[in-house]
Parts: sequence; C-alpha cells; structure tokens
Amino acid sequence: MLGVRIVMEGRQAVSQRLNGWAKNMDRYVNRSVAQEAQLLRRMMVSGIRRQAPGGKKFLPISEATKKRKKSSKALIDKGDLIRSINVQPLFGGQAYFVGVHKNSGMKNGEPIANIAEVHEFGTKDGRIPARPYLRPAFSQWKKGNVARVKVRIMDQMGLGKVVRIAGLKKVLADSNSKAKGFQHEIEGQYKRGKLRWRVA
Repeated sequence: MLGVRIVMEGRQAVSQRLNGWAKNMDRYVNRSVAQEAQLLRRMMVSGIRRQAPGGKKFLPISEATKKRKKSSKALIDKGDLIRSINVQPLFGGQAYFVGVHKNSGMKNGEPIANIAEVHEFGTKDGRIPARPYLRPAFSQWKKGNVARVKVRIMDQMGLGKVVRIAGLKKVLADSNSKAKGFQHEIEGQYKRGKLRWRVA
C-alpha cells in the first residue's frame, strides 16, 4: 500500500487533479518502479567499478590473478559481468528483475550466470572468496526506496508545492498555483490497482 498526504489550495485545482491522478496512477506507479529498478542496476554496476558495492570493499585479488589480468580490480576483466547486469520487466512492468539473468552470456557465448554466482557467494572450497556485488547494492538501495518512490510519483503527478508528505521530511517547492484562501487536506491510498481519496 502506498499512502500520500498533501495539502493543496483551491477547490477547482483539487477536483481537476484528483481526476487526472486517478486516471494515471497505474502509469505513475509503474514508471516510478522502473526508475527504481534502473537505479538499483546503476548502484550494482558502480559498486563493481568502485570495488566497493554498498560501501563494502572487495577482498583483494591474488598476485597471480593480478599478473594474468594485468589489473588489480576484482570482477572486472573484459566487462562481461557488468554488461550482464540488466533490468527486465515482469508482469507488465509491475515488478522488475535486476541482476544477471540465467541466459546471459559472455562475448564468446559462455554462460555468465554461473560465474556471477561464484563471485557473489564464492566457491565451497574457498579457492575463490565471495565478493558480493548484488546483495550489498540491494541493501544500500533499500534504504529510502519507499520515500524515493513517493517523491517520484508526486513529481509525475505534477504537484507544485507540497506542504506535508506523511512520513517524509522532504518538501517539494515552486508552486505554480494561483488559488489562495481555501485549503484541502487530501489523503490518497493506492492499493490493488485502485486509488481512494479522502478530502478534509
């Protein structure tokens, strides 16, 4: 369930915006979820490039591996792993898969999902240590994702000045509204594909 509480000015503005929001809410939610999925992918990729997904540094690679690769960077050789991290919509865009799909392959055609799994969890014999890049990025992404989705949705709704957002400290400014002198408190809940409003 996604709840939004705002304060707006002007009766006509309230009526027009309620109708527009109700009509487009599925699109707003789906687009916001898609944006969050792309953000998670970027966090995974940048974590590998920085060698510290979610702020947790990778274990250093062995000297033999450094010589073979001519690089000290873990999980980066020809870029196949980074290229294999992708975003795929599920259920018509209501959910997204973010990560390395089992059908992903390297340039030479070799499946990369098994290699990705070895890097994430390490080998049972300990020969290759775990260097997680999915889980730390996901943990970092989870912090504040609900608040980000709410702000994304309200941005798409075209809200100008948001006086109060339940559960958020962030205030969006720059209202274009000219209507003054009449305030409504609107509470919206989006649940199971339906938008319900209470206007006080």
